[in-house]
Amino acid sequence: GRTAPPAAATLPSPAPAPARRRSGAVLGLAAIAVLGLIGIGGWSSGMVEALLGPRLPVAVPFTLTAIRIDGAPVTATGHAPSAEVKAAIAARAAKEGGTAEITLATGEIAESWGTEVVALMDALAPLPEWSLVVSGNAATAGGLARDRAQRDAVTQRLTEAAPALTVTPEVAVGPRLLAADAVAAILAARGDCGALAAGTAPAGGWPLGAEIAVTGRVASEATRSELQEALTGVAGDRTVRLDTEVLSPELCGLLAAAPAAGPSGVGIDFLAADGTGPNVAAGYRAGEAPVIDLALPDGFSQGYLWVTLVDPGGMAFHLLPNLNRRAYSVKDLRGVRTGAVPARVAWPAATAAGSAQIGVILDETARGRGMIVVIHSPDPMFGGLRPMLEPAAGFATGLKALAAAQPALAIDTRLFTTE
Repeated sequence: GRTAPPAAATLPSPAPAPARRRSGAVLGLAAIAVLGLIGIGGWSSGMVEALLGPRLPVAVPFTLTAIRIDGAPVTATGHAPSAEVKAAIAARAAKEGGTAEITLATGEIAESWGTEVVALMDALAPLPEWSLVVSGNAATAGGLARDRAQRDAVTQRLTEAAPALTVTPEVAVGPRLLAADAVAAILAARGDCGALAAGTAPAGGWPLGAEIAVTGRVASEATRSELQEALTGVAGDRTVRLDTEVLSPELCGLLAAAPAAGPSGVGIDFLAADGTGPNVAAGYRAGEAPVIDLALPDGFSQGYLWVTLVDPGGMAFHLLPNLNRRAYSVKDLRGVRTGAVPARVAWPAATAAGSAQIGVILDETARGRGMIVVIHSPDPMFGGLRPMLEPAAGFATGLKALAAAQPALAIDTRLFTTE
């Protein structure tokens, strides 16, 4: 027989959804509706603040200023992006006995703005005075360092502390005013060829950016280098300029022995070797004889003048007085002339030959710097004549003893060059 076909499969009817799931769907739609209502009016009514916390104001520009003036407490004002950053800034100010008025805000700033600004404050903290001005992602960090080493160290930290910010370091080297006494002490300690001078400092001292110009003479290039280094060490951000000449030990010995009473006002004029005109550069060739006039000022008529030429080889020639010209009072030099007058003390070689007039021919073997020394005293000097020619060191010894015995001495000097 035939087999009956299989009966068609009957699918079960879907079970009804549980009441619990239908209720959840209804609640979800209700929540969306509530949020919609909040979106329409909840912001102004403070409902979002209640759910999500207070909204921070927008600061344009977003700024912070922190200042420490001359060791005083730190003051900080401006904005911070979070309570943690605000607390960190306040802690830095409080550490120095200062205050912070910081407002929480949002703005167009880097995500790491807060930590980097605090790092900049930490970098500046070692300086006795400093300022930090931040606007958005740009910062200017200025200050005054004690010395160059501190300036370099702080500047290096500033360049590394805030990679997300544009930082402009402006750290100067102090002190803000450099006292005249500090410079004078350095000059006195290194004055090995007569007194050194730095001019007159402004009231209170030299300000930042000023120039300290030193004049005088030194005994060696080593002294000049030491002087430059010592002054640069205390000058900070100031220029040190040395207008100093290096002289021989013989000339420096004379200057060191010279009295401290200052110049007499007598001028020393060099003329050409033939006596025909002025020699402004005071330069002569070996084998020539310098021609020298003293310029006696108007009204200068009292006392005595001792005149010595010290050549580059270190020998002292006493031009006045000497065996040929014993009278050396100012009245004898002036004669009957009045006003400002010249008084010759050294003549051209051709004129001096065979006469009582003095001419000093410069040694062919000694080239360099020589000096004319003019000493003025109210009384006769040295107890009589000295040898017409003697070593400069011997003359310096005599000059030192003379200065001790006759404190009213005054001295004028002028250098010349032998080529």
